[in-house]
Amino acid sequence: MAMLKPIDRFQIGCAMLSAGRGFRSAIAAKHQITRRYAYTLMHNVERIIEQYRDESITDVLPLTDLSMDRAILSLAMDCHASLEGIQDALLNQYNYSVSISTISRKLSHYGQKARQFLEAVDLSGIVTCAYDEVFQCGDLPILGAICLDTHYIAELVCTPDRTAESWAITMSLLHYNQNLDFLFGVSDFGSGILAGIPMVFPNAVMQGDVFHALMELGEEIQKIENLAIKRLTSVADMQATANPQKKTRERLAAELVTLDSYLIRADIANQLMTWLKEQLAFPGYYVHETKQNILWILDEMDKIDGNVYKLHAKTATFRKRLDSILAYHTQLYSNLSSLSRKENVSPTITSLLFRQSAEVKGSTVYKAIQRRLSRFDASDVEKAGNLIKGIIGMTHRASSMIECTNSRLRKYINAKHFLSNDFLALVRLYFNTKKLHRAEEKRMNASSLELLTGDKRNFFEILGIPNVA
Repeated sequence: MAMLKPIDRFQIGCAMLSAGRGFRSAIAAKHQITRRYAYTLMHNVERIIEQYRDESITDVLPLTDLSMDRAILSLAMDCHASLEGIQDALLNQYNYSVSISTISRKLSHYGQKARQFLEAVDLSGIVTCAYDEVFQCGDLPILGAICLDTHYIAELVCTPDRTAESWAITMSLLHYNQNLDFLFGVSDFGSGILAGIPMVFPNAVMQGDVFHALMELGEEIQKIENLAIKRLTSVADMQATANPQKKTRERLAAELVTLDSYLIRADIANQLMTWLKEQLAFPGYYVHETKQNILWILDEMDKIDGNVYKLHAKTATFRKRLDSILAYHTQLYSNLSSLSRKENVSPTITSLLFRQSAEVKGSTVYKAIQRRLSRFDASDVEKAGNLIKGIIGMTHRASSMIECTNSRLRKYINAKHFLSNDFLALVRLYFNTKKLHRAEEKRMNASSLELLTGDKRNFFEILGIPNVA
C-alpha cells in the first residue's frame, strides 16, 4: 500500500462519501488501498462534517474604519440602541471591539456637526408652528417646535425648566439667528408656552389645541357614562338572581327608580359631546355663531352636572379658553377672504359656500343661499369650492404633529434615559432628512428639509460620511 499524505487521505474520503456503493471498490483499487481503509477515511470525513455542522458559526462582516462611524450612527438612530447595545452589536456582528467612551465621543462629535448645520438653516419659510414639551429624567423638559406644513423640526432643546423665560429665550434664538417669524402657532394650554411665545412673536395667533380641550371634557363625560353602565349592570345582576331575598328586592326597586335618570343623563352628555365636536370641526357657521352654539352646549352640560361630578369645573375652564380654541376658525375666514382676492374669486362666493355647508340640503336657508350663488358664474362657484377645500386642508386645529414627534423621541429617551443637546441635534437632523413614504403627493418621497429648503442630501451626506457603494 502506497504512503498517503493527509490531503490525499481527505480527498479519498470525500470521493468515497460522494460516490455510490458500486463505485467505492474502484476508488480503493485506484489508490491501491484496502476497501476497509477506504471506508475508514470516508467515516473520518463524515465526523469532520458533523463537527462543523453542530458548531454555531456566525459569519462576520468586515468593518473598516471608514464605515464604523456609519454603523454607530445607524445603530443609534435607526435602531434606538443604547451605548451598550451599540458596543455589543459591533462585537457580535463585526467582531469589532470598541469602548463605550469612544462610541459616546463619536456621537457627540457628529451631534455638534448636526447642530452647526441646523443652526445655519433659514427658517423664514415656516408660517405655522406647533409647540410642546416632553420630559426626561423625571422632570427635565425638552422644548420642541415643528413646522406644521413641512413637518420640519425647528427645535429640540433640553432646558432646566419650562417657564415663560425659557421658552422666550429658545424662540428668540431662532427668531434672530435663523429668521423664524411664524404667523400661526398651535400648542396645548401650558402656561410657559402661552406666556413665553408672545414675548418674541407678539403678532402671532396662538391656537389652543382642540384635541387637549376635548380630551379633558371627554374624561368627565366618560365618568358619567361609566356610572350609568355600573348602575345598569347592577340592576341586571339583581334581576338575574333566582329567588332573591327581601333585601335584594328592596334594593332592586330603589335602583330601578334612579336608573332612568342615570341613563338619560349619560345619553344627553354623549349627545352634547358629539355636538361640541361637530362645532369644533368645520361646521360652516360664522365665528360668532359657532361661539354661541358652543356656549349653549356648555350651559346644557352644566345642567346635567347637578354638582355631583367635576364636569362643571371643566366647562368653566373650556369657556375661559374658548377664544383661543376658536382661533383657527377666525384664521379660516381670514384665509378665505385673502386667498379669494388672490385667486380672483369673489369673497362673497366663498363665504356663502362655506355657510351653506352648515345647513340641511333643501332647507329654507340652504335654498336662499343657493339662489344668491346662482347669480354668479358657475366656474367661479366651482373654483371657490375647490379653494375652500384647500384652505380647510391647510387649517390646523391641533398639535398632533409635535405629539407624534414626542412619541418618536420617547424611544431614544427609553434607551439612553438622558438626551444631551448634541444628541437631540442628531435626532433632529435624522428626522428632518428622513424621506416621507406615506404622505400627501407633494410630500411623497421628500424629506422635511427638502420641502423647507430644497436640500436633498441625506443624513450621512450632511455629516460628511460617504454613501455605501
